[in-house]
Amino acid sequence: MKENQADQNVRRSSRLKQNSIQSYFKQEKAIPVVDKKKALKPLKEASISVNDLIKPENVVIKIKHEKPEHPKTTKATKPASFRWLRVNKWTKEAMALCPKPIMGTDDGPDDDCEVRKACMVECTDKSCTAGPSCGNRGLQRQEYAKYEIRSAGGKGDGFYAKEDIKAGELIIEYVGEVLTKDAAQDRLKHNTSRHVYGMGIGDGIVIDSAERGNDARFINHSCDPNAETGKWEVRGRPRVAVTARRLILAGEEVTFNYHFETEGERVKCMCGSKKCRGYL
Repeated sequence: MKENQADQNVRRSSRLKQNSIQSYFKQEKAIPVVDKKKALKPLKEASISVNDLIKPENVVIKIKHEKPEHPKTTKATKPASFRWLRVNKWTKEAMALCPKPIMGTDDGPDDDCEVRKACMVECTDKSCTAGPSCGNRGLQRQEYAKYEIRSAGGKGDGFYAKEDIKAGELIIEYVGEVLTKDAAQDRLKHNTSRHVYGMGIGDGIVIDSAERGNDARFINHSCDPNAETGKWEVRGRPRVAVTARRLILAGEEVTFNYHFETEGERVKCMCGSKKCRGYL
């Protein structure tokens, strides 16, 4: 009799445990469930424009399709497979599309540093006689402003200045994998993340920092930005500099305008500025 009673208790305990597990998984807030079809839909509809544009600020950098639930932490989040890069990683296919240098070095080095700077071309030892005193090699020397990555509330992580940054000063370079337009669009089709990082720099070339890149990937969008991007030529290759549009005070979040265009579902803007348009 005791053995039968014990067996019944075991079966009853097993049923209760099973029911508790089923009930736990049915709770919406218990475990976040990702609907792959729903997650992929805005990515398929979103248009990442990579036409031949003069300024890379006119294309999308990062798209947030929905408000992320971000923990209160100062540690930057990144994919498990993410790799930090100091300089761009070019693919062979993208290299084949690389445009010819704007300014050649056939005539040997000179002292026209300001001319090259006005043309957004950095000096090199082959083109410039100034050497270490040259003030037109910021990207090569990585003369970045002091900054920190920390929580930006509902936007996720943000890029914040740790010192005052004067207008026109270099903040950081936008670094990532340099792909062809076709390769970037193919990567979008297989992306299940809420975030998409991609910057078109013309000539069918895109800098993508989704899997490889630097801290510039944390710079958020704003409809009233304090920074901007510009395409520079460095040693014959295009690179993107993020510079201050105005004086940026220490502790202020650095932002620029993504100028995002889409033919599908519009992406809600979360910049919070007085000039916010509501959507990217």
